[in-house]
Amino acid sequence: MKVLKQRNIPLLGAIVDSFVMSLPLLSIINFISMLAILWVTTIQPYAYLHIPWLTISMFIGFMVASVIIAMTVIYKYIIPAIIFTSRK
Repeated sequence: MKVLKQRNIPLLGAIVDSFVMSLPLLSIINFISMLAILWVTTIQPYAYLHIPWLTISMFIGFMVASVIIAMTVIYKYIIPAIIFTSRK
């Protein structure tokens, strides 16, 4: 069947591979930009009233620390539980 015949297109494969390899970097940029938008639209007005010492760099630091803690918990507890249940 000619419709289902696969074709080798090296340029297209290189483009897709480059895109997939750059996704983690785009996710980091997206995370930082979402934090900046969240700060400006929601947290900054509240912080100036109730927590005047909180700056955007401290806010981003707290959020990065919370992501690192979450990644550590997932690596230490969740992944071994998934591997253990898949071996049964």
